[in-house]
Amino acid sequence: VACRLYTADPAAADALGRTAEPLPAPLGKLPKTDLVVCDSYRLNESDFTALRGRCRLLATLDDTADRPLPVDVIINHNLYAAQLGYEALSTAKVLAGPDYALVNDKVMAAAHHHRTHPPENAAVISFGGTDDGTIAAKVAGELLRRSDARIDVIVAASRQPAAAIRDLAQAHPGRVVLHHGADVPALLSHARLYLGAAGMMSFEAFAIGLFLVVVPIADNQRPGAEALLRYGHDMVAELDPAKLAEHAAQRLRHPPAITLSPIDGKGPERLAAALLH
Repeated sequence: VACRLYTADPAAADALGRTAEPLPAPLGKLPKTDLVVCDSYRLNESDFTALRGRCRLLATLDDTADRPLPVDVIINHNLYAAQLGYEALSTAKVLAGPDYALVNDKVMAAAHHHRTHPPENAAVISFGGTDDGTIAAKVAGELLRRSDARIDVIVAASRQPAAAIRDLAQAHPGRVVLHHGADVPALLSHARLYLGAAGMMSFEAFAIGLFLVVVPIADNQRPGAEALLRYGHDMVAELDPAKLAEHAAQRLRHPPAITLSPIDGKGPERLAAALLH
């Protein structure tokens, strides 16, 4: 399979070690191909129609089932995906639930390490690719006062770390560690707890086996955060650094019983087989 990546921000892809091309304008100028896989809320019904004319099979990732999706395949790997009513929005084949979880071999290797080695007294904090560490610094500062755990703060490679998190790490060497463009699965494999946004990194932390304290920082993150409650994890409804830190400190002191993740790591293989078929 020969793959090409198109994005609105090729520089961000480059920072993550991926070569990307700018999105063609209009989308109808996309070179003809066999399969197009979309991952963007910016795409509307007419965009999908234009793309459908450029490929044999059109697929899209989706989290919310809240808009018409005139595509051939819908991919939703979230824990709650099977409960969504896609039949009212699309005639597409739906590949839903953790059987199609988009986690790679590094995540599953981290999960094996986490199961077979006692985790360190460490918490990983991240608020996704949109946070340069400004939010994370506030939460880390609150957790410092409530716990003796090491605090590993992740800032995406595509963002320059903010002065607030750099200063906090410098003021508390060994207690607050800044990771800029980190090997996320490897870092998570050694920690006890993930604290932060309910995005893709929290999904990987869930697959690896950490305890999670999450906050939905975007509307599409709320269903995933609520689904984690059924597995014994914590959700804080709004971005309140003190409340998030208090929940995390309590869980570090008194680790709860959690239900193991159903993710087996074969999701990408199942998904590729279905799309290629």
